[in-house]
Amino acid sequence: MDRISELPECIIHHIYSFLPTKDMAKTALLSKSWRSKRASYPNLDFDQSLFGEELEIPGMHRRNAKENNEQNSVRKLRKKFIQFVDGTMQRFCDQDLYIQKFKLHMKIRQSHHAYLVQEWIRLAIKRRVREVSIHILMPVFMALLLPREIFACKSITVLKLSCCDLRAISFRDTSAVMLPCLLKLSLKHVSVGEFTVQYFLLGCPSIVHLSFKNCKGFFTNLYIPGPKSLKILKLIVVKREFKQLERVDIEAPTLERLTIHGDSVMTKVAKSRELKSLTIKGGDMVTDQLFRELISEHPLLETLDLDSCKRLERINISSRRLKSLKIRNCRYLEHCEIVTPNLLSFEFDGKLSAFCSGFISAPCQWKVKLELDFDTLWLSDLEFLIKENRIKHLTLSISSDEISSYYSGHKVNPLVISPCCEVEHLSLRTDVSRSSYRAIVESLFSICQPKILSVAFRMKSTNKFIKFLYENLMDIKNPKCCRARKQKCWRHYLKDVKIERVESDKKEKPQCLACLEKMPLEWVTLLNPQPKLGGGLVYFALNWRDLPSVNHE
Repeated sequence: MDRISELPECIIHHIYSFLPTKDMAKTALLSKSWRSKRASYPNLDFDQSLFGEELEIPGMHRRNAKENNEQNSVRKLRKKFIQFVDGTMQRFCDQDLYIQKFKLHMKIRQSHHAYLVQEWIRLAIKRRVREVSIHILMPVFMALLLPREIFACKSITVLKLSCCDLRAISFRDTSAVMLPCLLKLSLKHVSVGEFTVQYFLLGCPSIVHLSFKNCKGFFTNLYIPGPKSLKILKLIVVKREFKQLERVDIEAPTLERLTIHGDSVMTKVAKSRELKSLTIKGGDMVTDQLFRELISEHPLLETLDLDSCKRLERINISSRRLKSLKIRNCRYLEHCEIVTPNLLSFEFDGKLSAFCSGFISAPCQWKVKLELDFDTLWLSDLEFLIKENRIKHLTLSISSDEISSYYSGHKVNPLVISPCCEVEHLSLRTDVSRSSYRAIVESLFSICQPKILSVAFRMKSTNKFIKFLYENLMDIKNPKCCRARKQKCWRHYLKDVKIERVESDKKEKPQCLACLEKMPLEWVTLLNPQPKLGGGLVYFALNWRDLPSVNHE
């Protein structure tokens, strides 16, 4: 009995909602019932790329016969796509079918195709569409002007526009946009006027989520006034698209989540009493003074993410509400003072000197990635950092041979192991000469006893380091290094080492990696296929004996 054909239409449509467009089309083979139900599915996803690879309009230069045949094939695919979209839209109108979602992604270079797009949008609006996503790729000498009906549609709740021209809105009256039910607005690579965003927000009294990414404009000031309903704002401003832009002002009193990503643009955020999540990435917009103002004016922050803030030199945070803190790639950061007794997650990516120069009180487990500055105190600073804090994942980037200069002469003797310095996961990124290998191994294992060790390999030098590491880790069976000393080095406390797994950077799994997974992971099988893997990570599981509680010299 064919039970699957007896499923009600609402159930079949619900199943369709979880499937990619390509897979959904294949369900027509299941039965006539499924084929007919697909014809009435209200989520329309028209993606030109599914009809063939890059459907480009041929240029004007001369071609040979083979190229002409390929272009003729492209024209046929493009025509087939347009006929499919046009036929589907007409059928929904003729049969009075409801449209829930309308998504259109295509490339055009002819003006009459732009008129077709406008007509399809009008038809979707007539069918009471709720979610609209338009992504039209066009040459720079063309611009897609959207029909006025889309800005006065009472049924739309989600509107995503990409590569369109909205500058005309700036020259209309303030009632040009009337979208009373709109909850989410996304503008990406859109040409805007100075007042476009203001007019949109004035005409969207229910908007909750605004995303403004990589848009284009020719004005100096961008003002974003948030209505009382606005909770989430994501702003990405790229200077090459806004060459004249000097300042961004955000005034949204009920904002809860704010993401700012840009470069060389002064950004002023008015006080928002409900702001709980703040992400700032890139450029010169955040100075020490602006950061202090942001922290003091938004005491309810629970999530703070700082990434690539070039002008930030000092960070001072004291908060009982902060639960998640990330500080990454702030290259000129010199001093940190952080007191966050209720923090649940902490990540830091930067220089060791900046990390150790201040005071950090955060009771959660840390995830730390450090660039080592090889002065005379680097090892003691790193040891103090590991001892005094709960570091779950520590990543060290070592790209300088200055580590060798920390030791007197050229001989590196085994160092006495330091107690109570366990780390869940130590990750190494090295690109140094062979003369520095022993200094790295002796230094790090003397102050840090990781349960998991991962080593990156991307070139011959790192492969050689892994081989050197193998030789030293295998030396734990009969260590003869500390016979004359009462206190022993790390080799005497390492019980066992196993290769846990190998991961490749390549998206498609290399054949040699597939072979590795089928055999026991041993040193010989690991070292042979590395050049073919290209790049990736080797994970080792380390089992340590109980360490001494006191360290005497």
